Amino acid sequence: MTLPAARTAADRYLGMVKRSLVNDLYLELEAALHYLLLCQRAGQEPDPEIVRDVAAHRPEILAHLSAQREVGQMVYWPGPDGQLYDPRNLAEQSHTMIGRKRLDHLHACLDTLYTQGIPGDLIETGVWRGGATIFMRAHLAAYDETGRRVWVADSFDGLPEPSITQDSGYDLSKRHQPILAISEERVRALFARYDLLDDQVRFLPGWFRDTLAAAPIERLALLRLDGDLYESTMDALEALYDKVVPGGFIIADDYGALPPCRQAIDEFRARRGINDPLEKIDWTGVAWRKQADALPARRSGGRGNFKIIQKPAPQREECRFYHRVDLPGGPSEGEWDLRPNVDAYFGGVTLAGRSVLEIGPASGFLSFHMERQGAAVTAVEPSMERLWDCFPLSGFDRAQWRDDHEVQITRVRNSFWYLHHLNRSSVRLVEADPETLPEAMGEYDIGLLGAILLHTRSPFSILEGVAARVRETMIVTDLFDPTLGDLPVMRLIPWADAPTLDTWWSFSPAFLVRALECLGFPYATVTYHTQLRVQDNLQVPMCTVVAHRTAPAGYQPMLPAASVAPEAPLAPIDARQIDLQIAAARDLRWLPDSITVEDDDITIQGWALTLWDAPEAIRFTINGAVFTEVEWPLPSPDLKDYFGFLPHADAARFRCRYRLQPGENPFPDGVACVAMTGAFGDHRRSYRTAWYLLDPALEAPLPDSAQIARLIGTENSLAFRMGGATIVHRIDRYLQDRFDRGLGSFRAVLDWNCGAGQLSRYLTRFVSCHIGVDTDAAMVAQCQATLSSPAQDAVRFTVVGAAPPTDFADGQFDLVIGLSVLTEMDAATQDAWLVELQRIVEPGGLLLLSVRGFAQSSFYRCPPDLWQATQRAGLLCQGDAENPQAVHSQEYIFSHWGQYFDILDSIGGLAGGQDMIVLRRRSSKPTLAELRIDSPRHSD
Repeated sequence: MTLPAARTAADRYLGMVKRSLVNDLYLELEAALHYLLLCQRAGQEPDPEIVRDVAAHRPEILAHLSAQREVGQMVYWPGPDGQLYDPRNLAEQSHTMIGRKRLDHLHACLDTLYTQGIPGDLIETGVWRGGATIFMRAHLAAYDETGRRVWVADSFDGLPEPSITQDSGYDLSKRHQPILAISEERVRALFARYDLLDDQVRFLPGWFRDTLAAAPIERLALLRLDGDLYESTMDALEALYDKVVPGGFIIADDYGALPPCRQAIDEFRARRGINDPLEKIDWTGVAWRKQADALPARRSGGRGNFKIIQKPAPQREECRFYHRVDLPGGPSEGEWDLRPNVDAYFGGVTLAGRSVLEIGPASGFLSFHMERQGAAVTAVEPSMERLWDCFPLSGFDRAQWRDDHEVQITRVRNSFWYLHHLNRSSVRLVEADPETLPEAMGEYDIGLLGAILLHTRSPFSILEGVAARVRETMIVTDLFDPTLGDLPVMRLIPWADAPTLDTWWSFSPAFLVRALECLGFPYATVTYHTQLRVQDNLQVPMCTVVAHRTAPAGYQPMLPAASVAPEAPLAPIDARQIDLQIAAARDLRWLPDSITVEDDDITIQGWALTLWDAPEAIRFTINGAVFTEVEWPLPSPDLKDYFGFLPHADAARFRCRYRLQPGENPFPDGVACVAMTGAFGDHRRSYRTAWYLLDPALEAPLPDSAQIARLIGTENSLAFRMGGATIVHRIDRYLQDRFDRGLGSFRAVLDWNCGAGQLSRYLTRFVSCHIGVDTDAAMVAQCQATLSSPAQDAVRFTVVGAAPPTDFADGQFDLVIGLSVLTEMDAATQDAWLVELQRIVEPGGLLLLSVRGFAQSSFYRCPPDLWQATQRAGLLCQGDAENPQAVHSQEYIFSHWGQYFDILDSIGGLAGGQDMIVLRRRSSKPTLAELRIDSPRHSD
């Protein structure tokens, strides 16, 4: 974001003032003084070279001064006798003791007062050398504010001696702390040195009990308390608090450092019934913003009321951006990136000159975008006591989840205030329950609910509450679930197999249209768009419903949904099966099941699911080049058996032909790569869905068809070859992406359960030393005969037993790949192998072990009840002793496997449709006694 030139100049000026006040500009001179004092205390002669360049020779002194200046703490040095040496009265050179963090907070408060037009003067009670009040006056000068005054209140003779019980034991008077006694003349001289001493600066010399109550101050926008003691703090509050206007700030500098000050603040707030949140600034400073006088009385229970919220700018590291935003140093992180297609999010509604009520702003991306478009925005968040609704999933520790969630929500809300101050925004944030927004909040032209309803227990109540406050137009944007069709319905998302606590519903557009019609907004249009989910670089489909109270010019009524004939009733919807199929569309996406190379032509055929992309936007490529001819989509009635709930499943097949150019090699570097992309280009991790085929001329001899069928369930040699080459190449690309090292960087690789060598035949292209093992002697013999390397047994194959131990040495391997191994073992055998793998993998070594996931289960038409049972059991073992079939829940993998290894990743559909679990051997191996190898929950 580029700030206007005038504001940039103001920020630079104020930044320079702050650096001067804390002596950042000449910190080396102060460091040299400290060095001289330390030498004097130690009875040593100072080194002239160090005095001349203390930053180069004694950087620790400079670093210590800078660190203490950050938080406004005093500089102490350890003495040879173990006592701390306090050189303040001799060495202190700054013009303020409050440090950078409290100075930045003051800056943020003054920015807010300026941008929001909050009237009133500024005062500090207890000014020391005047640094904070000098900055207040500098801020007025930076923005040419002539209507405010800065009041400088101090005894200018240090603190009074304790005269009441609450201050007993805290004698900070001039007799004990002469550094705190700064004369009025010296403070005036500092104002003049900054060229800021004028009629807008008023001095109030004397004890607070004598001066503050009679001071000619009409109203205050900011009251800064720095009197240290109970009496001084209470005197200032009693005399001045009622003069602070609604929206004004009260800042207490010594709340954390001095118990008498804290006692005064707490007692005053309790006695006056002040419930405005007390914000912690740093180790000692706190602040609150005065709200109650300007707002309706709050009713118990927190319903039907609202509260205007204001926060100072947090530090960047305290923020978590939910949406990506443009910052001066480049884009922020974020879970969603709405920037490329933000206009579609609003459904074409004109925002300029309109008042908008927005529910749930998160980081405020939409709020500040609407403001830049000319809208006056009020955003609503629920209180932190309530947050958004948490799904009551039985058996889940919701209290712990809520604690963790609250931490993240706090960081998201911090990002709102970070952007609010960065943009000098006038967006108003209101704390209220969106179901019961009171009349006192007023009315708005537009109501916006952007991907909020799916997170709420009672979405219709939210719509009702917002609609009551909106005069003209409602905009509701949410995820588009194509499986819901044209009926006005919503689907409950959480289920025991795939728990989610913060997301409840998916809605059909017809539901949103019907609901808004019932609430008095009968003129609706629906538009569809996609928005970028950053985590997987996926364009996610969304719909926006725009509904009006009165028909806008040119409004065309929507066509009614097609009716369903009574003789053709709708089949019952199995929600769990829908989730399985959506997972398949996400993780598998497409499958080429035929590739032929004839003369100058390459032809591939297969199917592709288009849940997130329109068919006309699909692009098929080979080695990065677009196919010459594409037939797509073609009928696919067979896929309806697998993916009957997904749109376009009956028209998902394709046939693509590529004509080679003269001399063109279809297998560059020995491998052909075919890929499918959508309207938004290549997936950032497209290797997860790309398919690879080795040049047949480079292929080792294939096993016989019976062995292939035993391994993959079909005699199709292309499926065997393409599956093996694809998994190996995807693993190599994943390792490069995740660990910045490919397969070739590993010194010793174990292909565990190598079978007929589906992976090993391609691992040899990457790995110079690897061993394949299997329990099937015939398959091992086939691999040894066709794939082994005689050079020092660099590539060899051997038979292992169905259960450990093996003959391998401790830490022999730094990478183990196990494709569909633990999925064919009972619980006890799995545990035994995990212990053995822990032994033979070196510390820090990786393991890639595949398990059955949603994608493969959908492809093989797994009964949804199996996943429900798996979620309950953790590990579900089916079949018999000769052929056990194991299915693992993610929770079981992280909790049980996590006893043996660090769980680094779980990648859906990477390994032949199975999910790939990425583990790492810890540096130290626990003993068997330390492992909690309890009997896992499993069912037979």
